Amino acid sequence: MLGAIIGDIVGSRFEFTGHKGAKFELFTPECRMTDDSIMTLAVADAIMSAQEHCEYDLVSAQNEAYCRLLAERAVTSMRRLGRRYPDAGYGGRFAVWLRSNEPAPYGSFGNGAGMRISPVGFAARTAAEAADMADAVTCVTHDHPEAMLAAEVLAASIFLLRCGRPKEAVRELAEKMGYDLGFTCASIMDDYAFDVTCRGSVPQAIVAFLESDSFEDAIRRAVSIGGDTDTIAAMTGGLAEAFYGVPDAIAEAAFGYFDDAGYAIYQRWLDFVAKDRAGRERYEFSFAADGGTRRLFFTREGNGWSVSPSDKTTDGAPILDPERFGEAARGIDALFDSPDPAGVRCAFRVTPGRSPASCATVAPDALAPFIELWEKANACVKPAPLPGEEPTGDGYDCCGVFVYDKGTSLTYLCDIDGVSVGDDVLVPLGEDNAEFVARVDSVSRLTREELPVPPERMKYVIAGLK
Repeated sequence: MLGAIIGDIVGSRFEFTGHKGAKFELFTPECRMTDDSIMTLAVADAIMSAQEHCEYDLVSAQNEAYCRLLAERAVTSMRRLGRRYPDAGYGGRFAVWLRSNEPAPYGSFGNGAGMRISPVGFAARTAAEAADMADAVTCVTHDHPEAMLAAEVLAASIFLLRCGRPKEAVRELAEKMGYDLGFTCASIMDDYAFDVTCRGSVPQAIVAFLESDSFEDAIRRAVSIGGDTDTIAAMTGGLAEAFYGVPDAIAEAAFGYFDDAGYAIYQRWLDFVAKDRAGRERYEFSFAADGGTRRLFFTREGNGWSVSPSDKTTDGAPILDPERFGEAARGIDALFDSPDPAGVRCAFRVTPGRSPASCATVAPDALAPFIELWEKANACVKPAPLPGEEPTGDGYDCCGVFVYDKGTSLTYLCDIDGVSVGDDVLVPLGEDNAEFVARVDSVSRLTREELPVPPERMKYVIAGLK
């Protein structure tokens, strides 16, 4: 969530000033944390609090109890922090809500729904969970459909960027959900006016991110168009953090605007997102590839580690246990057991623009073998469909295959064009996702109910073989 807070801090001094343009100092004494940052911290606090008492069920669709609890904790955290920071610049109706003895949603379609939502995108493990969590923390104040839509789109966008999706996936999702992104920051800069509605500011925040080439550039573009600069930059910052990460120098400068209480929440949040929902250790290894950031997530599994290109799940991911992977797994153990895990995570970040092959020269030696696992992991575990992308009654593309060496028949998801009955394909099998040649015996579209296991737990055909 740090990206959203940084966007708010940087944009805070330009709100109501009529500022236009991207040439300015990022941080000055006039900058401050506004209501955008305070409520972002409140949402993070609510998510952590709810998780202590109730678990979101990824398998069952029955999550009403969790969503009710998260909504209740959102009200508690927002009101507690809102009263702690009464001069943060809250909107009129939200300020009344903070003071009310009986707080109730008030039909707002303002961009307050989007400014605070980034923690949801970083905590969710599936697109469905992101949407449910976004609804829960938004409906307590901004229960207008426009506000709910904005929160869902931004949370899902952050989720998909964390899963390694390209920027274009954000554009496709936003446009599919009804946002017009047919403009550039430069084309609207002269005429864009102050607009606190979701419809009038969320598309602008998304476009600023889509046009950017770095985290800092994204924030500058968001501020450059003017208007509600702190909130637009906060929304852009959440997206930019998910895609680029936050440069250390910018993060350190932003920390100077935190007080002890706010920084304590942020530190707890770092610990929270560094562990999966079962409390197991989880670390991220990021590198540049295919024109964007790619990530591998390592989760401790018993005596070994699982590796996955998505942090939403490790189901089906190869397990890097000491017996199978020997020195490599023990090297991972040594790194992750170091006294400074935060420093270890920073060490994993590789200079943008480097190819995976060159990462081995700059990443810790113990991680070099896992760069080779990227393609295999990417073939085995893919991000779940996004809101608006969920297959309809037509279902999922599948292949029934016969694995020659094992003499067994299995079903795989398949996103490779042109695969036909009788073709040979390469498929992953077993805990280590070893590659086997298989014959395609059937090609079909199956509904979720017809699949042998939930789609998020199924594996994909790796490649067709000539």
